[in-house]
Amino acid sequence: YKPEYFDRISVSIKGKVKYPGTYVVRKGETLKDLLKRAGGFKEDAFLEGIVFIRKDLKEIEKSMSSRLYSTLRSEILKQEYYSPYQYASYTGTARPDFEASVKVRQQILESLTQIYQPGRIIVDFTDTTNWNIELRDGDEIFVPAEYITVQVLGAVHNPGAVIYEEGKSVDYYISKVGGLTKDADKGSIYVIKSSGFVERSPKRVDKGDTIIVPPQLKIPTHVWLRDLTQIISQIAIIFVSLYQILR
Repeated sequence: YKPEYFDRISVSIKGKVKYPGTYVVRKGETLKDLLKRAGGFKEDAFLEGIVFIRKDLKEIEKSMSSRLYSTLRSEILKQEYYSPYQYASYTGTARPDFEASVKVRQQILESLTQIYQPGRIIVDFTDTTNWNIELRDGDEIFVPAEYITVQVLGAVHNPGAVIYEEGKSVDYYISKVGGLTKDADKGSIYVIKSSGFVERSPKRVDKGDTIIVPPQLKIPTHVWLRDLTQIISQIAIIFVSLYQILR
């Protein structure tokens, strides 16, 4: 029996550090301590995009995000195949053509599931005081190389990656992918920063950012409000469950 054995945890660090790998460290050690062991960052390390995954959060979020994804996808499909007869019974008019908007929403949802990383702790690692975060068993750290592009997704004519240009605005990158489609919701554009933070009206666009342009879904309020209420209630259940687990 060795008491000190139980004071050890296993963590991994990959990517742009000098000595990537899995390390056994003492409980209470920090990311700063781990970085020293790993020899520090390489010259092309992109600190803004560091991904810090916590194992216990990862398992919880995987399960809940899967349920949330299924809920949102089923609602989108329901809207896509909404019967013209049902629509007419609500409105007394012919069904408008909103299939294109629904498909864009599906594309955004699929893209976000690729961007989203369960268990990620959103931290600004360009601030070195945040390197004092205490490590836990199973933590995973990935240090990417510097990004050279900005992603533009959603209701634009040619979604994809654009070469980063310093000082350029959201409008610049949208123009580079053909501009907004006619059903774009201009007031709801947002940016997912490479750090994981989300900004509604960013003052600047940085390397590795993702610009999301949601489409307007042209159906009357009283038609979609019923389904939206169901989605919100299910999301609430998920977050209440998460609170109960973590408190």
